[in-house]
Amino acid sequence: MILSRFRIESISGDGYERFAIVQDDEGKELCVHFLQTDEYLDYVTVSTKKYKTGDIIEGTLLIELVCRTRNSEMPCMHIQRIKESSHIEAVVIIKQIIDDYSVYAYSDITEESIKIAFEQKVTFQVNERAYLEGSLELELM
Repeated sequence: MILSRFRIESISGDGYERFAIVQDDEGKELCVHFLQTDEYLDYVTVSTKKYKTGDIIEGTLLIELVCRTRNSEMPCMHIQRIKESSHIEAVVIIKQIIDDYSVYAYSDITEESIKIAFEQKVTFQVNERAYLEGSLELELM
């Protein structure tokens, strides 16, 4: 897993949760979810403490809350169909099994392996392709 830098294009908050459209150094835009436990916001309030539009943030991308999976023969890909949502559909190649509920996988989202956490026990094998649906998360550093 690699630390990545992103520029915040837009951000909204709901409680301690944040949803942000971010852009990486290569211009790729993603919608990510992360927690900011030092500032509580309702959905319409703009942050006054940190993480505003234009700010640079660093963190590690991961896919969590994966609720749908199946084997796939498709090439690696990802799509975020729901505007301003961290929901993601992706095809990845399993690179390392961590435990029954998590793996490291190659994805076209980043250049390095990305950690994936499943909601139920999975039985993928190394080098298998998997289609999945979950939430694209950013673990802030």
